[in-house]
Amino acid sequence: MVAVAFLAVLAIPAACAQLPALDPLTARMAEAIVKSKRKSVIVLDFSGPDEKYTGLGQTLADQFSMALSKSSGKFSVAARGQIGETLAKNNVPQSSFNEIGIALWVAGESNIQAVITGRITVVGDVLGISVGCYRVDSGKRVGGLKTTSTISEEMRNLMNEVVEYPDPKVDLSVPAAGQTGYTYPKCAQCPEAPYDPRAIEHRYEGTVLLSVVVGADGRATNIVVLKALPYGLTGKAVEAVASWKFKPAQGPHGSPTAVRQLIEVTFHLT
Repeated sequence: MVAVAFLAVLAIPAACAQLPALDPLTARMAEAIVKSKRKSVIVLDFSGPDEKYTGLGQTLADQFSMALSKSSGKFSVAARGQIGETLAKNNVPQSSFNEIGIALWVAGESNIQAVITGRITVVGDVLGISVGCYRVDSGKRVGGLKTTSTISEEMRNLMNEVVEYPDPKVDLSVPAAGQTGYTYPKCAQCPEAPYDPRAIEHRYEGTVLLSVVVGADGRATNIVVLKALPYGLTGKAVEAVASWKFKPAQGPHGSPTAVRQLIEVTFHLT
């Protein structure tokens, strides 16, 4: 699994002089992107150390993105805020954006052809940075680079700025199905989600995990993506569940009521 995340850019100009020089890395990454014939790419915040997201990861990703945009005229580097807009549009909480599958899906929704992720490690006074680039259409890695640097005081200060993601947009005020006297809703009309042609072409199978609120009217709302799949399958799952009709759950007093529950939408080729 590759941990990835997108955060708002943190501008700390004074720190740039004491951060690792990334231009040599971006030049080599640009060559890999051109060779793969990708026409657009986006850089996500670097993660780590210890699976955390910090001010250092934000700043390094911002530097890498800016340097990459100047390295070649054969592809475009998307504004990093574009991913945030797509996350909000598809109701994908940033706290769940920790799998390469979700990164590729969200980038694909923004018509971006490649995703760059980074990982930071620390061993003693040495900072390690590994960067990978992945095709959105196939998920294949098209380039990978590593570098090391002595950790400066500015780097340590930035690593101490741990970024906390906001809670997912799951409505926790709604009671959970199957608990404290609330029953589960039952499918009344729940046709299978259709396959996206891109997934058929790649013979891709898997399961999308959603958190939904099934209302007293039997409709699914507040659909939040917890696990995504590439090739348009996540979008197909969300669209299908939004159209489903349920027999609503009942509360402790026997009346129809809204409940929160997880729904898995599995795609399997026959």
